[in-house]
Formats: sequence, C-alpha cells, structure tokens
Amino acid sequence: MNSRNTLKLWREFFCKALNVCSSIDQNLIDQIQIPTFSTTEEVRNAVNQMKLRKAPGSDEVTVDILKAGGEPVIRCLFNFFADIWENEQMAKKLSVTTLIRLSSNI
Repeated sequence: MNSRNTLKLWREFFCKALNVCSSIDQNLIDQIQIPTFSTTEEVRNAVNQMKLRKAPGSDEVTVDILKAGGEPVIRCLFNFFADIWENEQMAKKLSVTTLIRLSSNI
C-alpha cells in the first residue's frame, strides 16, 4: 500500500469517527450549572506553590514580586481571572506566545 492509499484510509476513518450525529438534548446542556469563582483560595494556593527566583516572562513579573504583594495581589489576580472566566475573553496581548526553538546541541 502506498502513502496516498494510507492517507485515504485515514481520511475515511476520521470522517466516520468524527462526523457523527449528536443525540444531545440542548435543554440538558443549558441546565448545567457553570461554577463561578467565589474565593481567592485557589489563586493563593497556586501562587504559594510557585518557585522563587525564576526568570520572568515577557511581562517582567517574577514570582518573587507576586508573593511579596501578599493579599492585595492575590485579590487582584483573583478579580483578573474571574473577569476572564465570566466574560470568556482574554486580552489579545495575553494570548500571544513566543516560542523559542532550542538547538539540540544544548
């Protein structure tokens, strides 16, 4: 079997596997309660688990700065994340990622 036939078989397989009719009732989906943020505890735990003395990202904010900010920074981060969650939108600058390809010789 050549590669063209193999690709055709994979295309047919995924077409059948992924393109199926849904029997999900939209009313049931609409009834699902989406949890909302109500406490800063998760943010506090996440910040506390971060390791100190790591290089900052493109925003130049280090973990050391976040931890030194204490409760006001935790509340600010909580409000920031809650806003993203509730509005289902993130600032475009935050969704940009810079990938750096490392040489295999390193």
